[in-house]
Amino acid sequence: MTAQFSDSIIYNGELYGIANEPFEEYLKTRQDIQYDGYCSACWRGYIAKWEIIEDKLFLIGLNEFQFGKEEPIIKEKTYNFYDIFPGQDKVLADWYSGEIKIQQGEVLKYVHACYASIYEKEVILDIKEGVVLSEKEVDNRGKVFEEENVIKMMSKDLKKPSWGQRLKMYFSKRG
Repeated sequence: MTAQFSDSIIYNGELYGIANEPFEEYLKTRQDIQYDGYCSACWRGYIAKWEIIEDKLFLIGLNEFQFGKEEPIIKEKTYNFYDIFPGQDKVLADWYSGEIKIQQGEVLKYVHACYASIYEKEVILDIKEGVVLSEKEVDNRGKVFEEENVIKMMSKDLKKPSWGQRLKMYFSKRG
């Protein structure tokens, strides 16, 4: 799968990318909202902006993604932040429980698949119903990341390796 444009997050006053899609959990509860992914770098069809405020995860922005279209697509219904949450400037993400992986610093190893690239540092926030329970910082500088280990990490994160990942694993074992 193609590397994806990431959602962004304001964390400790700085803007970063994240390697998660917390809004997907909300969409599971709203079958009436449909995004179309027209770009291989944003299959989900939207980009969300988040902020950690007083140890809580807030959605503060949301836009449909139409990169590369010569002219905007005219739709009967749009699904931007104010369309879904009228009159609000931020929404507590109480629908989300899981990890948020904040990518910090330079890319140490670029992997052209989902969010598998390795950054200098990662901050991992453990979230339960929108509340930050804990945070852990991982420093990847000085570590060696071999292709096979990165593929294993991707498989773990994605639960099932993609066809391309399986092909790489097959040939790396034979070579």
